[in-house]
Amino acid sequence: MVTANAKRGGGRYDYNLNGRSFIFAFADLEADEFQKLDLRLNPGGGLGWHAVKAERFTLDFFGGGSVNREWFATGLKRTSGDLVAGNELTYKLSDSTLWKERTVFIRT
Repeated sequence: MVTANAKRGGGRYDYNLNGRSFIFAFADLEADEFQKLDLRLNPGGGLGWHAVKAERFTLDFFGGGSVNREWFATGLKRTSGDLVAGNELTYKLSDSTLWKERTVFIRT
């Protein structure tokens, strides 16, 4: 018995403007047979700030927006806008080990 059939993927690109600020862009794709979701496309982007940028420790804050577009097998189509905000922390424990934490808030 099949209990789920979902496919998800996405990517993000950051570009440093200078030593403290950056811009980012992302896109996520999703399909889910049991929701009758043929495709969900969520592209977006925004600005970020390197609050701490050291050799072993970085802390970034970012914010921006995205558009959420959905197509369902039922013929329903939906579009909404989202606000995106979050932070990312990276701590280098050793030469071969990193601790990474990322928190993202999305307001639709």
